[in-house]
Amino acid sequence: MKISIQRSRKSGLFFVLTGAICWGIGGTVSQKLFQQYGIEVNWFVTVRLLIAGILLLMVQSFTTRRSQIFDMWKQKKTALQLITFGLFGMLAVQYT
Repeated sequence: MKISIQRSRKSGLFFVLTGAICWGIGGTVSQKLFQQYGIEVNWFVTVRLLIAGILLLMVQSFTTRRSQIFDMWKQKKTALQLITFGLFGMLAVQYT
């Protein structure tokens, strides 16, 4: 049990540090793309969210049953909640 707690802590620390580094670098890279290369904000937000979603689906497909990825779409209520959150929740956060 002690080994699994240590392993969990190490992987948790790794993910926290990786997330913090990516968060910090993201603003600087975005500013450079907008100012020097004339990238549009709408295009960049869309591409960034699509890439993140695809990466998360890939990670999920390697860690659990692949059928679980699509289980949320089987119930109309759950699918509607997910679409609503994606459009109004994530989109609003990404543009602020």
